[in-house]
Amino acid sequence: MKSTTLRMFAILSILATPSLLACSAGDDSSDAEITEETQQAACSAPASCVEVHACTPSAADGPQTIYYQGLSNQPFRAYCTGMSGGSPSTYLALSKTGNATSPTYNYSQVLSVQGNMATSSYTRLKIDPASLLIDTSDQTFSSFSGSGFGATAVAYAASAGCTSAGAIANVDLHGMPFTVAASAFQINGSNGSTISPGPDNQSIQLFAKGNSSNCDRVQPILDTKVYVFDTPSQNAGGSVLGLSYAAQCTDGLMNGNETGVDCGGPCGACPSEVSIPASTQGTDIVGGAGGIAFADACHDGQVLIGFSGHSSGGSPSYLSQLQGICATVSVPAQTPPPPFAPTVTSDHSTSPPEGTNTGTAGTVQCPANSIVIGFQASTISSGGNPLVGELGLVCAPLLVSLSGGAYSMAVDLSQKTTTASGSMLNSAAGGTVVEKDCPSGLVSVKLAGSANTRVNSLYLRCSAPVLMCGTNPC
Repeated sequence: MKSTTLRMFAILSILATPSLLACSAGDDSSDAEITEETQQAACSAPASCVEVHACTPSAADGPQTIYYQGLSNQPFRAYCTGMSGGSPSTYLALSKTGNATSPTYNYSQVLSVQGNMATSSYTRLKIDPASLLIDTSDQTFSSFSGSGFGATAVAYAASAGCTSAGAIANVDLHGMPFTVAASAFQINGSNGSTISPGPDNQSIQLFAKGNSSNCDRVQPILDTKVYVFDTPSQNAGGSVLGLSYAAQCTDGLMNGNETGVDCGGPCGACPSEVSIPASTQGTDIVGGAGGIAFADACHDGQVLIGFSGHSSGGSPSYLSQLQGICATVSVPAQTPPPPFAPTVTSDHSTSPPEGTNTGTAGTVQCPANSIVIGFQASTISSGGNPLVGELGLVCAPLLVSLSGGAYSMAVDLSQKTTTASGSMLNSAAGGTVVEKDCPSGLVSVKLAGSANTRVNSLYLRCSAPVLMCGTNPC
């Protein structure tokens, strides 16, 4: 309540002269809290066309983004009128529209006993942006066709029918962050008229039919008028219809009852974990024959983030021992705004060591939150046997993205890194360094090759990580 009051005073402070503000403020404590920051917040997320005009007096009639309750994560598309006259009105700009002669969306009809149909089709609706009540009698942005009952306009979200053929009113709020409940409407009559809501409460069909002696009406429950249309001699159609603000699962915002951006609440599950399946493919091999074959995986669900080992020294210098450094990949419990990188956390676990623990120890490791997606290595010869010489890493983070309400994850090659020359394991070995990467989109989970008293050959086994949303892949 306090923030709402401050917002009101902030708008008043823009509109009013200092003397008027002093009178309206009421007490020093409230007035003292009206800071420039409060005024800027009110103007950055105007809650009505009145606030748009107060913040920007030169603003003309036209499209504006209005924010329900003045909250930056609750925008909707509006149209402002009366700006130059100083008495602005806020209209909801409908995404789904048609015209009165061939109505498709957001239209209302009445059908007379004689079978004459009258139709009004709407492109914008006058709305109270604070209560979200629609003035269904406002015809400013409507077109009209027909002659039933001598009508000149039919109220929004209302229908009346006097034959079994019936008349229809269509309400369609798709493309906007609003819903309307079937309980917001009533049937007046007993001729089998119906109220048919869509599955997402963003659309509803109101079908009214009757007979030669009784006509049914279907209209908002807040509308108690007997007629749902205007004639040349009376303006009797329409009252108000209440909407609700609801999260849009494709608007790139965390709003409504969502627990993350476009996920949770009424939307699909938010990203919950990163699953690392068993390896399916591998890199090419560096080195030669000899030694005992090995294929050492990290623990289930882990990835490689580095290597540790020993180099023999001398000339030629070769890798005498090697093992992988492992880590787990996770997403935060509270989904951050996308895009974001999953967290890579090492518990200091390793794959089994291969080779002999002799020579100089060394370690190479990926940057924070990156994963091994390949390696760099040279091949050297010792006694005519090809062996692994220098060894470095190719790393990249994963990146979670959001498009059209759907989360996805990929290896972010724009952040790819490699071990600098001179910083590799056994960097004194020399030889031509080649790069061997996992297939596109895969990360390393297993160190493989052959070794005995030295590392004869090396390659990586790779896996395609899967972003999970709840119990299913996103």
